[in-house]
Amino acid sequence: MVICFTSILRPERELTAFFADRVIAAALACCVAWGLVDGIFYVWEGHYDLKKRNMTVQVLKQGRTEEGMALVAENLEDTYLDSLNDEERERTLRTIGERLASTSEERIPLKQDLATMAATFALVVGTALLVLLPFYLVQDVGTALFYSNLLCILVLFTLGYWRSQYHGTINRVATGFITAIVGIIITVVTVLLGG
Repeated sequence: MVICFTSILRPERELTAFFADRVIAAALACCVAWGLVDGIFYVWEGHYDLKKRNMTVQVLKQGRTEEGMALVAENLEDTYLDSLNDEERERTLRTIGERLASTSEERIPLKQDLATMAATFALVVGTALLVLLPFYLVQDVGTALFYSNLLCILVLFTLGYWRSQYHGTINRVATGFITAIVGIIITVVTVLLGG
């Protein structure tokens, strides 16, 4: 997101130095807004998923087994459960249904919601500040832009490396490179489309 803003700062543009501060401030403000929005959406999604689970528990506790089993099956669509044959799938759904019927409804504490929002906000804004750091440390806008882009690519690589589900350094490095390349492509397309 930051790169989409800072990509308009090119050394050959006469007004670059004049409006660089405004572009950087706008990039940071946008990331602050998205940090808040993302945090709210993560909390909302957590409550939505928990509400579905609680509804399933409630239906099963009321003895509406078939309706409850249908809810369990619906919530497990597109999971590894699809790899089981019909008999195994039915047995697994019954086991899950029985376990859910013996549990109680849950709720997410406000403290957890606030922690989720704070962590999301810190991650989004912290990453933005890291990528914007060269603009605060380097006087020349062109040089700052180069280091900012380099930092952004490094952040994308690190994210891909860290999130890799594959074992082994070579596989993790490959995932890091792919993540960085995909991020670069998305950014280029966004910039070319006027984003």
